[in-house]
Amino acid sequence: MIKNTELAELLESQNIFEFHSDKEDEGFNVGYLLAYDDDYVLMQQVDDEGRVSSYLIIRRDADAFIDQTDTYLDNILKLQKIAKKYETYNLKSDFTLQNNEKSILLNVLSYLKDSQNVMDYILNDDEYFSFGIIKEISEDTVTINDLDENLNLVVDKDRKAKIQDINNIEFDGVHELLLTKLIEK
Repeated sequence: MIKNTELAELLESQNIFEFHSDKEDEGFNVGYLLAYDDDYVLMQQVDDEGRVSSYLIIRRDADAFIDQTDTYLDNILKLQKIAKKYETYNLKSDFTLQNNEKSILLNVLSYLKDSQNVMDYILNDDEYFSFGIIKEISEDTVTINDLDENLNLVVDKDRKAKIQDINNIEFDGVHELLLTKLIEK
């Protein structure tokens, strides 16, 4: 488990880092820490070309760890300098973390419900990401309109999930914003 002191130092330093879900998985997410609580980490993701690409809220599982020493991060920082020079660095988003009594996850869910932006999400029992729009939030559940395999909004079949079963959500990246515009038409 990632210690709160480690996350506090990372938040203070604003250094880029890798978030690994577990030691067995070779995949990881790269970005900057925006906030954390006992259950989740909110980060601004950076893609493999050094651009800020999306937001990601991800569960802090027992096997999760962070790494700030990988040489891959040095290369990402170099790419970021190039991206800033050519003005392709910043993410276009209206998301702002609210300083209120809500958890980080509830902050993100409320924003997504209000904005009606498409999100990628994965629940604890899912093997793959799904795309959808938040329709409703109750005390302990969320109702989602999923997109089907043809990227059409499935309005007559809501998916209800327990909020505690949300493993991660990616939102306001280029992919999600393009899908949002696609279904608005």
